[in-house]
Amino acid sequence: MGINAKMNELQAAMGLCVLDEIEQISADRETVTEAYSHFLDGKFQKQRIQAGASYNHAYYPIALENEVKVIELMSSLRDSGVLARRYFYPSLDSVAVLEATSTACSESRKLSDRIVCLPIYSGLNAEEIEMISRKVSEVAR
Repeated sequence: MGINAKMNELQAAMGLCVLDEIEQISADRETVTEAYSHFLDGKFQKQRIQAGASYNHAYYPIALENEVKVIELMSSLRDSGVLARRYFYPSLDSVAVLEATSTACSESRKLSDRIVCLPIYSGLNAEEIEMISRKVSEVAR
């Protein structure tokens, strides 16, 4: 039904390796977020961060018009060597093991079908961000 989300020893060791660089990595991810926002703001429904909340820039989700556009975008990006993910898909109320105990959440299902998370990591350069943003804009037209 679920997963045991504990880190194993290798994952913990990798985490310790980057711990000294975590502030720079966080700053880099914030820069990527700002760059995407520069190119894409006003074009898509985006996650709203509540005023006063801290934000770690772990994801850059955008909601496209429909699932067909999501699949088209992911294919276009993949053809360019870029991996985008559907982190919030499917809606949990549609997972078979949970269906018997959950209430259908139509809004959650509609939104999860339309969300794609753009790549965001330290080391993503300005040219790559611009190319990704251009492909997103082309598909969304």
